Amino acid sequence: LDFQGARYLVVGGQPATQLFYTTDNKKLGPLTVVIGTTNQPDIAPTFDRRGDLNTLYWRHHGHAYALVGTADIGYLWNISNDIEYQLDAI
Repeated sequence: LDFQGARYLVVGGQPATQLFYTTDNKKLGPLTVVIGTTNQPDIAPTFDRRGDLNTLYWRHHGHAYALVGTADIGYLWNISNDIEYQLDAI
């Protein structure tokens, strides 16, 4: 995945960041990662499909995360595990 940029958003009245990634592999990309703050309780990663987009979202320690793209759920699941691993190291 190649990082293309970021955007500041407001989601549910809370600040969030959206990161954009592309790839030459059409089966994997493009991919968006959204990270925001939340007061809601933690939830395990949850899969959703809307049209041709797959979404994997979860909440952990005051933050909400979402991966959105055309990649299959297995690929999104692996990325979510990488994100959680990196954040737990902080």
